[in-house]
Amino acid sequence: MIREMIASVKRQFLRSDLGGVAAAILLLIGIGTVVYALIEDWTLAEALYATVITITTVGYGDYSPQTAVGRAFAIGFTLVAIAIGGYALSTLAAGVIERQAMLMEKRMRRRRMDRLSKMKDHIIVCGSEQVGMRIARELYARGVPFVIVEPDEYWLNRTLKYIAPDFFERARESLRTFDEIAELDSGRTLAEEADALGVTYLQADPGEEVVLRRAGIERARALIAALPDDRDNLAVVVSARGLAKRFGNPDMPIMARVEDERFIRKMFLAGATYVRMPALTGGFQMASHILDEAFGAWWYEMVLGDPDLRFSDRVAPSEWVSRTIDSLRHERDVIVLAIRREDRFLTVPSPDEVIQAGDVLILLGRVG
Repeated sequence: MIREMIASVKRQFLRSDLGGVAAAILLLIGIGTVVYALIEDWTLAEALYATVITITTVGYGDYSPQTAVGRAFAIGFTLVAIAIGGYALSTLAAGVIERQAMLMEKRMRRRRMDRLSKMKDHIIVCGSEQVGMRIARELYARGVPFVIVEPDEYWLNRTLKYIAPDFFERARESLRTFDEIAELDSGRTLAEEADALGVTYLQADPGEEVVLRRAGIERARALIAALPDDRDNLAVVVSARGLAKRFGNPDMPIMARVEDERFIRKMFLAGATYVRMPALTGGFQMASHILDEAFGAWWYEMVLGDPDLRFSDRVAPSEWVSRTIDSLRHERDVIVLAIRREDRFLTVPSPDEVIQAGDVLILLGRVG
């Protein structure tokens, strides 16, 4: 163990600038010792002593050059020694800081991987570009455990900022106005930001099977393929479905994002449970805002993410069965937008509609 630590320190020393600095200082000591011994007629021990106190700028005064040549040499030698010594100290300090940062990064990575190894019933979000960012934000706001798998460090950073409540509020406001989003630089690294938010991520290609295994696909509640390229999402779906079947999670739902409708059928054939085109909902929203301005504005507010109001679905609990929609509205402060009963939807049900066992209610409100 000790031998490995020594070897590790040696490797880092040789890779850093400290090796060159140490060589320069030793060369400086050698030159100073020899020149002082020759010019001032000192012994090698005396010359070495004078050289070291000169380099360290201690200068006790018990040994100082007495000849004109020796004093001239001392002036140049001292200036060079101070420059090299200062550089050596700054290099050493930088090495120590870098070493501490590396150790901190390793500790945070261990914590992140340990947290990931214990996660279950979580959602794997593949891709953190604009669509993935919004998915991650919604999961974070609702307290759902998830892991982001994204190869691009830039988008990981953007996603973590978007998740952070302070930045998200500014981002929401900027989408209502012409104001530019003020960048929030927390001064933290990617790992530190994720650690502070309690978010787990893997900076890796989600199309690789080993990455999906590390993301805990055998324990996952669902997987969302939200990469910007349809071919990449197709590769993720193929790998995810195969691994889920192989490792005992065959019924895991997979949601796939597509931009080109020609990929919809391919996604289903590859094993996707749901396939969605963000462009369709975006087009609906834009048309609605022009045709029905008030509705469009309200819908946009909902999409931006009201911190209190939520769309949700819920299987009717036993205490709701045999109750009317109207009584639920007054007692629970929720609006029932639709009911899924067996294989059909009852959209905008009558206030007198009686809730039945097994009904799935589509709700809008502050549902706990």
